[in-house]
Amino acid sequence: MNEENTRKLLERFSFIPRANPLYPRGVVMPMSIDCEDGWFNLLWKLCEDIERILLKPENGRLKEHFVVDQIKEKYASLRFYVSCLDDGIDTLIDRAEYDSCHTCEVCGEPGNPRGGGWYRTLCDKHALERGQMNVWELKWDAKYLERIGEKE
Repeated sequence: MNEENTRKLLERFSFIPRANPLYPRGVVMPMSIDCEDGWFNLLWKLCEDIERILLKPENGRLKEHFVVDQIKEKYASLRFYVSCLDDGIDTLIDRAEYDSCHTCEVCGEPGNPRGGGWYRTLCDKHALERGQMNVWELKWDAKYLERIGEKE
């Protein structure tokens, strides 16, 4: 993700640390968001939804310990790893992962997972530019789809 969008997320959401917590103590590695800008709005919405859960008075302990460990693309979908979660946050993360498989990682338009080297979710335009026109069919478990409120 470009520097400006990364900065916006880091400044707005305190649970995304400026340094990557996965590195050993004493090693300060800046937090990076390892996906392209097309998923910025998806990440912003996910973080706003998580924030709403963390701000509930009954979730004080969760808020105290909640931190994002890593944000990246893997196998054409978003990965959003956190230190601790509850069922509500877990469902939000799963929903964002599902949505990322239908959103072009480059521009944010509707897209499909594409094979041909590195798997990416791309719209037709960006798939053509990158020579990745082969659509990779993903199969979703019915219980997973029901849990995130999706019917496919």
